[in-house]
Amino acid sequence: MNSEQFHQMGTQFLRDGDYEKALNCFELMLEYDTRSADAWNLRGLILFINGDYAEAAEGFDRALEFRPDFPEALYNRGLLLRRSGKPERALEDFTRALALRPDYTDALRQRGLAWLSLGKSDSAAKDFSAAAALSPKARDIQFYLSVAHAKMGMWDKTAADSGEEFLLGLEARLS
Repeated sequence: MNSEQFHQMGTQFLRDGDYEKALNCFELMLEYDTRSADAWNLRGLILFINGDYAEAAEGFDRALEFRPDFPEALYNRGLLLRRSGKPERALEDFTRALALRPDYTDALRQRGLAWLSLGKSDSAAKDFSAAAALSPKARDIQFYLSVAHAKMGMWDKTAADSGEEFLLGLEARLS
């Protein structure tokens, strides 16, 4: 087998949720090419899913060492940083990913969540609005936009974002 075949198999195992087999495929890819940014990123993603944040971070860092303009690796590292309680550093990675791929809805969503955790509801609302424009049917984005608007005291926009029943419950919880 060659590196591309291991990549295809590993990606399928990843989609199927068989992380152990996927990880084995990406590690075999790295035996063929230790500089494969894709293999390092996907290896990092599996380790992140499995909760091994230190090893996952190493994978994302290595991917970015070999391919600094890799939006998916920037996104993955940003997600890891945000979930590790480092939203300021996560913002940097999400912003770099968006500079490379402005239509990256997931990066907009996650950057918005990082802004919210820092108490920057106005910046969060801008990111959630941009993400909603790209993915108008994504209910989670509408929810996050409503939260940002509510934190800003913009109840009229909150109602438009999510409907009256949501507004009443949210207003009660934030009061």
